[in-house]
Amino acid sequence: KQWYQRRVAITAGSGKVDGIMGLDVMLHSNHTGTPWITQLRTQKIISEEILSFSLYMPPNVLAKAGAIKVGDLVIGSIDYSRYHGDLTWKKLINPTKWSVFVERVAFGSESLCSEECEVELSTDNPLIVGPNSKVAAIYDKLQAQDIPGVTIKTVNCQDVATFPELKFTVNDVTVSIPPRDYITEATVGGIKFCYLSITCYEREQEERWILGSMAHHSLYIVYHMSQRYVGFAQATRTM
Repeated sequence: KQWYQRRVAITAGSGKVDGIMGLDVMLHSNHTGTPWITQLRTQKIISEEILSFSLYMPPNVLAKAGAIKVGDLVIGSIDYSRYHGDLTWKKLINPTKWSVFVERVAFGSESLCSEECEVELSTDNPLIVGPNSKVAAIYDKLQAQDIPGVTIKTVNCQDVATFPELKFTVNDVTVSIPPRDYITEATVGGIKFCYLSITCYEREQEERWILGSMAHHSLYIVYHMSQRYVGFAQATRTM
């Protein structure tokens, strides 16, 4: 396939500072020079200024890559095998951020936002960040506990399988983030801990959601640079 020659392996640490492939600064008006993806289109190497990917990689692929490779990014096109269901598009609402309005945000059956819910995609942030009051409701539902000195909270590992999905409705299409993608497991001193990768803002007035790299494990996201659109779909979990 044509897109295969323009595939880039995403490795652990790829999303630091400016996001994966500089995505988080690509829209900035003070970006130095012409964005690299625009140069590729100008040189007719690609026909569309598109980057598309999911960070999900199945265990057998991770094992072969030595747990370094965490995803594939396609430049200039879309890998239709990496998602299932509908791919739905939203126009950006901010000229310098990958931000859109979605119709609804819910945690299981509980609605967290039901009108013009702002969602920002960011790959330099590993976490999912939400409005303080909404995240507090999630903490309460999951009986999350404080960890001294940090803002991340811990939950009972035995309960994770029963946790609800975090859902986003985009043009009447619902994409979801299951608990396996918002919970991080770690073993310390032979004891397994489960950390919640959903956190809140330091400032109370923030109402937008930020979907960091953890969310990109569940979702297949298409970033359309020249058209200023973002495409959402549910990532395929088998390969």
